[in-house]
Amino acid sequence: MQNSDKTTLAAVLMVVGMFFIPLGDSFAKLMVQSTPYSVHFIAWSRFALGMCLAVPLVLAFGQYKGVTRWFVPAQILRGALITSSITFIITAVSTVPLALAFGAFFIGPGVANLIVYFAMGEPIRRVEWLSIFFGFLGVLMVVQPFQSIEAGVLWAVVAGILYG
Repeated sequence: MQNSDKTTLAAVLMVVGMFFIPLGDSFAKLMVQSTPYSVHFIAWSRFALGMCLAVPLVLAFGQYKGVTRWFVPAQILRGALITSSITFIITAVSTVPLALAFGAFFIGPGVANLIVYFAMGEPIRRVEWLSIFFGFLGVLMVVQPFQSIEAGVLWAVVAGILYG
């Protein structure tokens, strides 16, 4: 497979994967509202399903060259942050409208860029700073924090920060 084919495949897989995030959160909202299952159980179930799908793929196609001793602790930290993020976003969508929760959640990409800049010392180009600024303006337009803020919006902001 050529590099351009791999790039196209990666882009298609990313788009498909990103499609399933709000879809999964929509189902989670419905499950919280219409079943006796808790937010924590729904978040755990999501990860269990993801693990059942990912582990066979990793075992079949994974490459383990260059794995350092920090790999496992880093993955545990990453998993804990994502698990917390998913739990918080499910809590948020179960209490506020999806658009409001996702508007607040999308503070995450800005947080990720800031972490890369301050913690890792990687430079951020002007266009990236502009995207952070306009993304944050978009969050403010959807969330409208100058009015009263519901607890679900705060859960979504925390989820976005943890995800970032």
